[in-house]
Amino acid sequence: NCRSQKQKMSRDIGIVIRKGEKGLHFMVQYSTELFEDTVIENFIGQLRHTLSLIGEGAETVRDALALPDEQKERLNEFKTEASADVPITLLHKLFERSAYENADKTALIAKDAVLAYRELNEKANIVAHNLMDRGVKTGDSVALLLPRESCFFACMFGVNKAGAAFIPCDPQYPADRINHIIEDSEAAFIITTADKLSDYPSDKAINVADVMTGDNKENPDVAMSDSELSYMIYTSGSTGKPKGAMLTHRG
Repeated sequence: NCRSQKQKMSRDIGIVIRKGEKGLHFMVQYSTELFEDTVIENFIGQLRHTLSLIGEGAETVRDALALPDEQKERLNEFKTEASADVPITLLHKLFERSAYENADKTALIAKDAVLAYRELNEKANIVAHNLMDRGVKTGDSVALLLPRESCFFACMFGVNKAGAAFIPCDPQYPADRINHIIEDSEAAFIITTADKLSDYPSDKAINVADVMTGDNKENPDVAMSDSELSYMIYTSGSTGKPKGAMLTHRG
């Protein structure tokens, strides 16, 4: 076996095999512009090892291409094993972390209010505790029939904190579209403004002013996984009835 370095070649690498009195002789010619000596040496070692395995009766290609022990040991040096707990990526927990790290920074600029992270998180916590007191639990869904004001975002996070999924629903939608969304989603409750309460069953409709009133501003601790639904959003329904798309906390 031998190797021959050639700076300029018509081919990047070439192998010459000749039969001699003592067996086969190999010569590898390669471009040093492309290959380091160690790469070619490893290649020759693998080739020699493969021929040896074939001579010993290797029956499959996989057997014949097995790595030499030296290369196996070298690869094992790069092998690492580790284990760690993967954090649960719940939407509201990510927000709570941001609220802790950026308490006094602006989190929301809405037409009715400008809220810092701490303020928005506390409002969401009040919503969550009120919903939990009403029986909202993990796996439920709550429709948010609210204007695009700060209350919507407080309720959005509050619903998630209570373990449920929120369903955004524009109050300007046609009544039949809103009713379809509420029925199709099987929403446990509907959070809306005072002027809309009478449009829905009294056991389901909640005045947003009531659900945002309270003293418990602590982060609730509801057991749930990131496979739970975070929210449901409905298509426009321009080609038929609106269809809901379900998104988990995992994404």
